[in-house]
Amino acid sequence: MLDETLLKIQTIKAQLATLDAAHAEKAKSVAAFADAAAHEAARKTRSPKLLKIALEGLEHSARDLEAHHPKLSAAIVEICRELSSLGI
Repeated sequence: MLDETLLKIQTIKAQLATLDAAHAEKAKSVAAFADAAAHEAARKTRSPKLLKIALEGLEHSARDLEAHHPKLSAAIVEICRELSSLGI
């Protein structure tokens, strides 16, 4: 399941790259938190505290995009929940 979640994160990052300039700053924030979450989730020696911070940042930044990109935002929130259900 973790591999599937990491693949979803990569897909979301690709979608973020296609957003218009008006949402570019918010998209960069989402992408940065997605990178941080993926990095922390994939580490052999995980830091639950750092992962939690990255996931909270990812979820918060995704909500900023929600009004204009609800499907993208929902996908990001789903990934956060998947990682959380894995105990990550």
